Order: sequence, then C-alpha cells, then structure tokens
Amino acid sequence: MKKNIIILVVSFMLISTIFLPVTIGNDMKEKQDLFVLSVHEMDRLGATYTPPFADFTYTANGKNVFFDASSSYDLDGSIISYDWNFGDGEQGSGKYVNYNYCCFNTYLVVLTVTDNDNLTNQTSQYIDIVNDPPMPPTDPEPENDTTNVDINVIISWVGEDPNGDTLTYNVYFEKDDADPDVMVSENQSLPYYDIPEPLEYETDYYWKIEAWDSYEAGSQGPIWHFTTGSAPNDPPDQPSDPIPLTGSFEEEIFVELSWKCSDPNGDELVYDVYLEAEDPDPDILVSNDQNETTFQTTLLKYKTTYYWQIIVKDEDGASRTSPVWNFKTKPETNDPPTAPIINGPIIGSATKIIPYTIVSEDPDNDDVYYQVDWGDGVVDPWRGPFPSNNFEYIVHEWGYWGVYTIRARAKDIYGEIGDWGELIVTMPKERFNFNIHSYDLFARLSILIPLLKLILH
Repeated sequence: MKKNIIILVVSFMLISTIFLPVTIGNDMKEKQDLFVLSVHEMDRLGATYTPPFADFTYTANGKNVFFDASSSYDLDGSIISYDWNFGDGEQGSGKYVNYNYCCFNTYLVVLTVTDNDNLTNQTSQYIDIVNDPPMPPTDPEPENDTTNVDINVIISWVGEDPNGDTLTYNVYFEKDDADPDVMVSENQSLPYYDIPEPLEYETDYYWKIEAWDSYEAGSQGPIWHFTTGSAPNDPPDQPSDPIPLTGSFEEEIFVELSWKCSDPNGDELVYDVYLEAEDPDPDILVSNDQNETTFQTTLLKYKTTYYWQIIVKDEDGASRTSPVWNFKTKPETNDPPTAPIINGPIIGSATKIIPYTIVSEDPDNDDVYYQVDWGDGVVDPWRGPFPSNNFEYIVHEWGYWGVYTIRARAKDIYGEIGDWGELIVTMPKERFNFNIHSYDLFARLSILIPLLKLILH
C-alpha cells in the first residue's frame, strides 16, 4: 500500500513538470508548495526513506593516502557524517581524509555514511600501501653531450622520490667508456660530485647516477656524456741568450744576431726583429714573422751603439717581448790611450794608505781601463771603464820601506793598450816626521797640482 502511494506521488510530479506551463512567480511557488505538501503527505501516510549510498576513492603516495568520499550520496536527504576505519586499528571522520600509515601492507578500509534520517550504509576496499622507487635522476650538469667543459668540473643532478623519502646516490664515472662501470662515490647524500683531480683535456667522459631510498628501492638514470675543452694556450717563453751579448763592443759592422726561445705548448713560433742605432727603445722593424732565431744585419756604422729587441708570437697569436739588448760596433780606426799620468806623494810612509790620482786621454775619446803595478809585487787587475781624460782616485799601502816605481797603463774599450806611465816614490826607513794634518794637506796638494795644470794649460 505504501509503495503504491509513493509511486502515485512521483507520477504526479512528473506529469506536473511535463504538462503544466512553466512560469515564474506564483506558479513556481505553487509547484514548490505542492512538492512540500506531497512529502508531508508521504510522511503522514507512513512512507519509508531510502538509506544513503556509501562510496569512496583514494590516492596513495607511499604511506600517505588521501581518501575521498564525495562520490557517496543520499536520494532523499543528505549525508551528515562520514566515518572511517583505516584497517590498522585507527579511525577517522570527514568527507575528505588524509591519512599516514605506519607500514607498507594491505589494509581493509571501511567507510560508514549516515544521512539526516539517521540511516547508514557501508562500503569497504582493500588498499595496498607500497613503497614507490625513486624517480630516475634528471637534469645533469653539465648537460648531456656538452663540449668544452672545464677540467675542474663539478657534476650534479636532480633526484626525487614520489614518497618524499630521503635519497642516497652511487656515482659512476669513466673516460672513453660509453658504459661507465667505475663507481667513484657510493651512498652519498648530496646530489653533486666534486671530481678530486683535474680531468684530461679534449677527452670524452661518461657518467650515470643510481638513486636509492631508505627502503632499498632504487632507480638508475641515463648515461650522460661531456667532452673537456682544449688546453689553454700559454704564451711563448721570453726570448733569451742574445748574441752579441748585451753591452758588448768592438762588434763587426756585419753582425749576425741570434737568440733562444721556446713555447710551453710546443707551438710553432715566428719572430719580429727590431734594430735601431742609438735608440734604447728600438721601433724599426727589420724582419717580420721570420721562423729562424737568427738575423743577419746589413752594413752597420762604425763605433755606433745598436739596440735590438725580439717579439715572438705563437700559432694562437699569444706573444712575448724580449728585453732590449745592445752592442757597439768597433771603430773604423783606433788609437791606443796615452800613457797615464800618476800624481800623488813621492815620499810617504810604509804601512800607511797613500792616495794617488791617475789619468789617461784616449785619442778617440773612448772609455778606458787602468792597470796599476805598485812596484812591490802587487799588480791591480784592470779597472773600469772610466771616461777618457778623467782623474781617477787610487790608493795603496806599502808594507816595507824602500823606493818603488809605480807603473800604470790604460787600454780603451776596444782593447788597444797604451804605454806605461811611471812615478817613483820613496817610503823612508825612518818615519817621515809630519803630523797627520800636514800629511793630508800634502796629499791633497799632490792631487790638485795636475788639475791646476790642466786648467791653466
């Protein structure tokens, strides 16, 4: 009987919806009132209600599960509560629930829904809580097949785990092997590897990464590859070992210049040669991009100082510049210096240092060297060079009394040696009786007298 009444009411609602004109305002209100009255009439007549329908879906991410009961419904009312039994002894409530399981396992989850008529319904599902392995490592740095990589590279990658687990990595790295199987780091936690030694230039390297989570689930990334760059170009060594030696003189007016040079990278070298007379900063290019480390000059001037310099360049354009070297050509004709004039005390005192001056004039105004024989077996080595016609100060101490002949000679910078000049001096057996002041005065006058002669000449 109750079932027939419900069917009758539902049929009436459908007929009213199809055939009655759809209007706004009072007509719509009358239809709503009619529906309300029909429900009350059903309640007055003792009609029963339909229980809710329980249903849910879930999304698992490792031990974390998101439960969604929004697919549950109630035909004649609304659901007012959602109660969960997660199958591990724990319970919860709510249409949407985020739950973390303690362990990987299979669980029977039961959902109970209750509607506003206090009617209930249940549904259940077995869910598998399993560990997902790490995702294969990605985003290598350097990028795959990169070239010209620095030999001090640090390789890196990105590792992710779908369950948020902590990861460790094994690093395989090998040169010239497209299937690297040499493990260079094991169970490291950082997503990069600092290669301890510099790599080789212009070499192919291959590498791969294994990722492992804390539950021993692992994954392996692809094999990546990069090539190191070329060795940096070092500039050539500075040219050295000049011939003629710098500062040399009496060179011929045809001179072969030579030098030594090498390149740390073994590159082929070319040279620019600069040569100029009487200029310490030579800028006259006499040979360009030559391969030899020698250069034959053309006819030079006599008795002239020449300055020269080499600029060396390698195959990559790197260059180095030598120091400025110099030499002097010999004179066309050369006369020896005059015999030196020796001035100073002719009577002295043994065991005392006695001062003298010495001077020689070179006809070509060349610098000169002096050699002095003190007459007591002591012969000074050549000293100089000194300017021509300049007084030079010399001293000596005789150890014994006696008469001595001081001899001196001069040679110019080209090796022409002049005659000996002489001065006879006496170191008395008895000490010469004058105080230090008179001795100094005598010595100074002995030096000044020849100077005065030159001035008055």
